Amino acid sequence: TMSCQCHQIGGPFIAEDPDCVIHGWQQGDREQQSSALREASLRPDITVDELREIVSQLHTLIDEIY
Repeated sequence: TMSCQCHQIGGPFIAEDPDCVIHGWQQGDREQQSSALREASLRPDITVDELREIVSQLHTLIDEIY
């Protein structure tokens, strides 16, 4: 996993580094995207092709973090 300096006593940030991929401002966007993908994957009428696209998008989100 990736380490950061957010929340470290004596670290360079009071709370979160706004550019941190785990805690920064983009994390909220990723959480919304992953939640939407999770909901889409639970549809009873989902196709295999749609699931493949969801998995591809999840891989993209994961690659942004690690």
